[in-house]
Amino acid sequence: MNVSVYDILSKIFPGGVIYGALLFNNLITKPASVTDVLLLVLMYLVGYFIDAATSMIEPALFWLMGGKPSERLLDPKHNSRFKLGKFEALNRHLEEAYPHQFEDKGRLFSIMSSVVNYKGNARVTTFFEAYIFARNIFLSVLLSSVLTIVVNRSWPLGLAMLGLSIIAFSRAKARGYYYAREMTNCYIEQKEL
Repeated sequence: MNVSVYDILSKIFPGGVIYGALLFNNLITKPASVTDVLLLVLMYLVGYFIDAATSMIEPALFWLMGGKPSERLLDPKHNSRFKLGKFEALNRHLEEAYPHQFEDKGRLFSIMSSVVNYKGNARVTTFFEAYIFARNIFLSVLLSSVLTIVVNRSWPLGLAMLGLSIIAFSRAKARGYYYAREMTNCYIEQKEL
C-alpha cells in the first residue's frame, strides 16, 4: 500500500473540521486519555467517510456547478472564464479521431484521460488531488455549519459558516475546471495539436 501526503491531508483536514464542529457544539469532549496520535487517526477516519460521501453526492455537486467541468470544457457552447486555448484544433481532432463518441463529451474526456494517464503526468495528478481536497473541504464546512445551526442555534456563526461553504464550493468548482483544463491541455500537447 502506498500512502501519500495528499491521501493523509485530504482526509485529516476535513475530519478535523468536523471534529472541531463537534467540539464547538459540545457534542463531544476531548478525553484526557486520548493521545494526539489517536486523535489524528480518528480525524482521518472521519475524513475518510467525508471523502466517501462527497464521492456519492458528486452528481449533485456537478448539477450545482451547471454540469461536469470536463464535459463543459469540451462543449462549443461553453462560455466562462475557464476556456481552452486550442479548442478549435482539439475539436477537429476529436471529431476525426472519435466520430462515434464525439457527441458524448464525458466519453471523450475519459478517452483523453486514459491517453494522458498512460504517460503518468504528475501535474495532472496534482490538479486532480487539489479538486478532491477542495470538494472534501466544502462538504465538511457545509456539514459543520448545519451542525452549528441545528445543535447550537448559533445563527450568526452558522450563517457565517454557510458563507464559507459557498466560498469552498466555488473553490471546488474552480479546482474541477483547473483539473479538466490541465488534463485537456496535456492531451493537446501529447497529440501535438
